Formats: sequence, structure tokens, C-alpha cells
Amino acid sequence: LNNKMTTTLLLVIIRLAMSYESQENTQNNQLVMPEKLLFVSTLNGSLFAVNKYIGDIKWAMKENPVLAAPLGAHPGPTFLPNPHDGTLYAYLGSHVQDSLRKLPFTIPELVHASPCRSSEGVLYVGQKQDVWYAVDPLTGIKHHRLTMDGIDHMCPPIEKQSLFYIGRTEYVVSMFEVHSGKKKWNVTFYEYSAKEMEENSLPDQVHFISSSSGRMVTMDQLTGEISWETEFGTPIVAIYQWHPDGFQKVPITYVAEETLNMIVSSATSGENGSRFLGKGNEFVLKPTLYIGKHNGGLYAIPSLVDETNVVIDPKMLMIAGPKKHENSNKNQQRSIPILMGYHTVPKISMSTLSPNGLLTFNDKSVPEKSKDEQMGGTIYPKHQQKELLKFLEDAKSYQNMIYMVLASVGIPLFIILLIYFERNLTNISPTILPSTPKSSQNSISSNHSNSSTSSLSGGSTDHFYPIEDEEGYVHIGKIQFNPKHLLGRGCEGTVVYRGKFDERDVAVKRILPDCFSFADREVQLLRESDEHPNVIRYYCREDDKLFQYIALELCQATLQEYVHVSTFEKKGLTPSDVLFQTLSGIAHLHSLNIVHRDIKPHNVLISYPNASGVIKAMISDFGLCKKLAFGRHSFSSRSGIGTDGWIAPEVLSREANITRACDIFSYGCVFYYVLSGGLHPFGDNFCRQSNILSGQYSLENLSYLDNEFEAKDLLKLMLSVEPSQRPSANCILKHPFFWNKSKQLSFLQDVSDRIEKEPEGAEILKKLQEGSIAVVRGDWKLHIGEELQEDLRKFRTYQGTQVRDLLRAMRNKKHHYRELPEKLRESLGSIPNEFLTYFTKRFPRLVIHVYNNIKPNCEHEAPFSPYYN
Repeated sequence: LNNKMTTTLLLVIIRLAMSYESQENTQNNQLVMPEKLLFVSTLNGSLFAVNKYIGDIKWAMKENPVLAAPLGAHPGPTFLPNPHDGTLYAYLGSHVQDSLRKLPFTIPELVHASPCRSSEGVLYVGQKQDVWYAVDPLTGIKHHRLTMDGIDHMCPPIEKQSLFYIGRTEYVVSMFEVHSGKKKWNVTFYEYSAKEMEENSLPDQVHFISSSSGRMVTMDQLTGEISWETEFGTPIVAIYQWHPDGFQKVPITYVAEETLNMIVSSATSGENGSRFLGKGNEFVLKPTLYIGKHNGGLYAIPSLVDETNVVIDPKMLMIAGPKKHENSNKNQQRSIPILMGYHTVPKISMSTLSPNGLLTFNDKSVPEKSKDEQMGGTIYPKHQQKELLKFLEDAKSYQNMIYMVLASVGIPLFIILLIYFERNLTNISPTILPSTPKSSQNSISSNHSNSSTSSLSGGSTDHFYPIEDEEGYVHIGKIQFNPKHLLGRGCEGTVVYRGKFDERDVAVKRILPDCFSFADREVQLLRESDEHPNVIRYYCREDDKLFQYIALELCQATLQEYVHVSTFEKKGLTPSDVLFQTLSGIAHLHSLNIVHRDIKPHNVLISYPNASGVIKAMISDFGLCKKLAFGRHSFSSRSGIGTDGWIAPEVLSREANITRACDIFSYGCVFYYVLSGGLHPFGDNFCRQSNILSGQYSLENLSYLDNEFEAKDLLKLMLSVEPSQRPSANCILKHPFFWNKSKQLSFLQDVSDRIEKEPEGAEILKKLQEGSIAVVRGDWKLHIGEELQEDLRKFRTYQGTQVRDLLRAMRNKKHHYRELPEKLRESLGSIPNEFLTYFTKRFPRLVIHVYNNIKPNCEHEAPFSPYYN
């Protein structure tokens, strides 16, 4: 009986334990989000986690851009993908009626249907690749990813950490001509795996998104009041919320920037409540298609606009100038240009795919029609079918001929009338084509240019559009460049060319309309700061109807090339010189209350040699710069976050206001990058961001430096997680790392003079002696040469454990250098360089130890002002 009871009791205990373990595992598998978050996906590939109720950005995760398509010229139509859902549009050219068409299939549908062929004879090939990311919901750090190849750890696994999985799919589509087999176009499109929101699930917020920028305004669904507004810096493509099964799509409304301003203005005046609830005075908005450009190519997004927006009609005939060398290139196809901006909603193309059928706009598959059905649904005998097809082909030819005749007669007549009205009627505006954000050309010249003082001239139409000369140079006002002389590409579609300004070689930065506000700010800050030799020099800005052009000082290389290219001619520019000059430029910006916010090797340029053959380092790229308001020392962290891997931890966490200290942290990373030969203090790309947040860095690879300990001391200050612990730029410029041998020797001599008469037990002597064992290596007298040991014994007793006595010995031998025995002078070397090196080679920690330990007592004394801030 006892055995039976014992067995029964054991079974009960085991069952309870298994039940408890099962419940514990279930609880561990349920992810609990730290707060109610929205996930905002942007065109450049970033995913932001945003507090749903206040719009505060918690973290950002960077991936490949949502869209990537070739930017170069390609023959045939211009294809425009929608980054929101992968819908495709095609622009056929201004010579075609209804030139802007919407294709009846999306990029994902093409991939699912491929390999397939359209009714126009285009061959489509596609592929799809899925990936899962395991992400920490608190920081946004990716810990590992799952693909068909297995698991790839991006950070060391952490036990008992709640992670959530985000799925992302890559679609790649290529188009080929059926006869030649040449590739017409290709595109890469990414989207996150997400469910549609259920129909009976009414969101409590309305999200208005600017179709041309990264601006987002969130309103209360019931009251129409603005909950919050955030700028993400690049167009938004989708918004998601967390659902127990993963992401769930959140409805968004795209509107024009001007329309969004009107909505916000109305909301602040208290009018939106009635307008959104249908109580009269509602907004009248009309649908359009916004066409824009970014560094991944062209894109198109359906957008609502109000009556104040200019809408481009695709039926409008665009007049192009004569093509050069037209006779020799008759058979050469060129890409079709298209105006950026808001276009009327295009019609859906009747293109079909085979063998999988017609894919329509609402994603329903419609069987491909037979030839009989394509002829209006009537069934004809075979011979009548052939006659009817021939008749339709002839009619199409006659139609094309009529269009050509009308164009041949109408275009010259239109030009003649245009010239007549321009010459005889002064009250008619010279602007014929629809305007983009800048309605007239502006020319702003720096006071460095050969022209007179800075000026702003508007209204001139002499260069309303760029003029191209016979040599292929494009002229815009005082700036000229050859599009073939490409120097590089920046973010948001910015392109840099080699060009000229007033016969001076310059770099010409071409900026898209979406970035005009950033360009205006960049020009303003350049004009304020470019008088410093270590800040890139600004010459001029010109505008046309499509772009802004900024002429800047032309440089030969970036800091990356200086560090990594072994054949680069440094012309005597040492790493210490580069770091000092870069910091001097940063200090100048900070003195003007300008925070750069994007210090990295790519934004430090190396100039061409001047007349004396000297080169220098300069700070460039003011696109993310921000000027502190008068009397302010910080600003919000919501706008602009810099470049991954070079961003200060307070900017990443977005928990505090940003100060000049964020530039000091980035400069610290560049400092180690230069001295280590291209390495990063926070490790490789996979764990760099998490290491920055946790303050985990390594300062190895600096042992070859003569001033290794000065460099490490400075790096520890600059890379501090706490912004308040980082020194100012001016303070860093006075750090012993940048001192020459003469200044170091003078400093040690001045310290020895200062403490010579101090009594034993004085506070300054106690401070100087703290942590001195490593400095004097136990007993400094054991590590000096026999000649010096013998000479020191002649005069007085020195204590080998005291830093004060070591400084006293150095001072005395320097003062009586000419009286020393010749053999000892040869051993010590010449003053100051060899003499100081004799001691610092044996005691490498001496200078930085003395500098830091006497600072509390001496930094404000007049004799030491040259050494401290």
C-alpha cells in the first residue's frame, strides 16, 4: 500500500512540474512590447520604432533601400515603381497621348508569375528571397537572421532575452527585349511581411504622409486634433503596428507638402474637427500621382492635393531643343525625360501576361482573352479575322501619320506665336511650362568669388533651363560642368560633378527639389563658416527649374583614401596634422553655434596642393548641420541622425537633447580610424551600434605611437557615453597629444619650477604622486643610462620613486646642459627633441600623468594657461 501511495504521489508531482514548465515556456514565448509602438518604413531602408501616442522615436534599424533601379539612360519607356506596394507605372514620352500609364500588375505579381511574357513582347524574369530578423524591441538591435542558408548571428546570443521577428522579402525583376535579348530595365523592391488590417477594426488615428518628404502628421480619428508630428528625413513607404502574429499594416494617406501644411494650419486654428467629421467646409482634395527621385532611382506615389497645387497633364506637348549629332545617331534610342511633381491620375494599361493570364489592378486574375474576344466579343470567320486585323493595323498607321503632321505644323507655329507674344506683350509671363518649387532662377555668390559682394538676383530667364554647349558642358549661370565628369553620389539623389566657376576648378553639387530646404540651409551655413582654412570653401549657388547647383572647393581625395590608399601622395601631411586640422574646422563651426552632426571619414576632404605644395584637411557636407538658437546649447534629437557607426549614443537612443558633444564623439571615432590605419574603436559593422550604446570599445593597435598614452587618454574622454564628460573642441586642441617636443619639455620644466618649493605633504605633491608606480616604473633611477646615473650622484640625492625628483633631474640637466660631460651630452642628445625623447622613451606615461594630475591645482594659474583651456 505504501509503495502504491508513493508511486501515485510521484506521478502527481511530475505532472505538476510538467504543467508549471509548460506554463513558463508559454509565458516566455509571448512577446510583451515595452510600449505601444508604430513601425515606420522609409524609402532609404530605415525602420523607425515610434511611440504611437507622442511620436517619440525609440530606435532606428537600417536595411537596404526599399527601391533600387538604374539611374542611367536606358532605351524606351521610363518605368516608375510605387515603393508602397510595388505598383508599376510607365511614362511613354510626351509625343504619345496619355503618355503616363499604370501597368495592371505589381512587382510581387510579376515575380510570382515569372517567367512570363507581356502582350507587348517583353520578357520578365523575377526572383524572390525571404529573411527573418530577430530584433530586440527595446533597442532595435538585430541579434540574428534566418534565411534559406540557416541562422546568421549578428550579435552574441543573450540568454532569456525577448526578441521579436520581422520578415522582409526582396523582389527582383528584370525586363528583356524578346528579339535582341537586351535588358530593358530592372528593379529591386523590398517589403516587410505584414497582414492587412481587418475591415471591422477602425484605427483610432489618422496618419497624413507627405509624398515628397519624410514628414508625418498624426491626428485623432474622432476630434481631428493633431497628436504629434515627426520628420524622418526621407519619404515614408509604409506604417505597421505590432500584432500577436507579427506586423499589421496601418492605413496612411499621402498628400502634397503644401496640402499637409494647409491641414496642419487648419488643425491649429481648430477647424479640422468639423472638416473631418463632415460638418461643412470640408477640404476638397483631388487624386494625383506624385513622381519623385531618390538615390535608388525614380518612384511614383498616389497622392491627394488641394486646389493650390500645380498638376502636370501628361497630354501636354513638351517642346525639346534640337539634338546634337542627330544624323549620326538616328537609330540610337535614348531614355525619355519626365517632369518631377504631381501628375494627373494615369489610365490603366491593357497589357497582358502569358501564360498566367492578365493581372489586374485589384489583384484578381482574369483569364487572357482569345483573339476573337479581343475583337469586341464577336466571332468572325478566319478570312474575315485576317482582313479585320489588317484594317486595324492600317488605321493605326494613319493615326500615327496624322499625329506626325500635326506635330510638324503645330510646333513651329507654336514657337512663332510664343516669340511674338514675348516681344510685343509685356504683361504675359515668360513662364510657359508648369513650375516646380523654384519659380525663377536664383544666383547666390559667396564673398570669395571674383564678383562683387554676395547678391541674390531673381526673375531672370536667361538660363531658365540649363544650356549645353558643343563640348558637352552644361551652363547654369556662372557654373558649368560636364555630366560625364562624375565625382560621386550622395544621399537623396545628390550628384557631384567636376566643373568650373569663374574659370576656377570646382566641385558642382546638384540637388533635387525634395532637398531644396536642406540645400538652402547648407548654403547659409557655408556662407557663415567657410572663411576658416579647414572648412570647405563655398563659391556660388545657381537654381534652375529642376535642380539647385552649389559650387564648392574642389578636393583631390577623402580621408578614406588618405588612410587606405598606399600610393596617395601625402606631401608631408601627417596623421596628427590631419586630426588637428579637422578638429580646428569643428572648433570653428562650434564657435558659430553650428553642430555638424555627420562627422565621418567620407566628410573630411584633402585639398589639392597650393602654390607652396602644401595640402590640408577640411570639413565638408553641411547637409545635416544644425545651428543652435541664440542662448541655447542643445536641440531636439528628432531631426537628422547622421551615419550608422559614427553616431553618438545619445543620438541613437534619442533620450536626450543633442549638444556639440555629439560631434566630439564622432570625431573620436575618426581619431582612432586615422591612427589605427582604418579600424573602428567599436568593432565591425554587425555589433558596432550595440557597442556604441553600451560603451564597449577597444583602443588596441596604437602601441606603435610615441605618444600612445596621450592618444588613449584623449580617446577615453571623447568616446565617453556621457556627453557632459567629453571635452570641448577647443580643449582638445590644447591636449598634450598635439604638443611638439619643445612644448612638452617646457611644460615639464614649468611644473618642476612650480613644485620645487612646495613643502612635503603639500596637496599638489600628493596629487602628483598618485598612481605613479607605473609612471616611474618602480624606480626611475634604474632605467636611465650609466652616464646620467653617475652624474646625478655627484650633486644631490634623488628618490627613484618620486615623480618630483624625476622632473627635477630633467630640469637640472637641461639648465646645465653645456656644463655636462661630452659623453653624457651625446647620450642625452640635442635639446629639445632628442633630450625629451631620452626620458619619454623610458617613461612614456610621464607627460600625460603630470598633465592630468596637476590640472586641478594649476589649470587656472597664469603660467599654465597656454597648456590648458
